[in-house]
Amino acid sequence: MYLSLVDTHSLAQWTATVTFKERITFPK
Repeated sequence: MYLSLVDTHSLAQWTATVTFKERITFPK
């Protein structure tokens, strides 16, 4: 369970980081 929670948190952080970078690189 612990590993699953860590993986989910890491995935959420990675997705947020990519989205944040995409917004800066490709502003709409």
